[in-house]
Amino acid sequence: MTTLREAKDHLARLEPFDAGNLWAINSGGSYEVFSYSMNIASCPAYAPKREDLHLVETTPSKTTSKHLNIVRQAWGI
Repeated sequence: MTTLREAKDHLARLEPFDAGNLWAINSGGSYEVFSYSMNIASCPAYAPKREDLHLVETTPSKTTSKHLNIVRQAWGI
């Protein structure tokens, strides 16, 4: 199992990982990031541009907000 600290590196490289309640997959040419079962971020799996990065606007919990901040840091947004 991946730690949240390691998750940031996987996110930056668009690699699938499982850190418990934060996880990511490559699915049909898209990189999808989940907090619990909620899709919180996505982008094309290969060579995404900044405008291709999609993140949810609101989150239902503090933990999901924390996960979203990890994604923002990894993606430089």
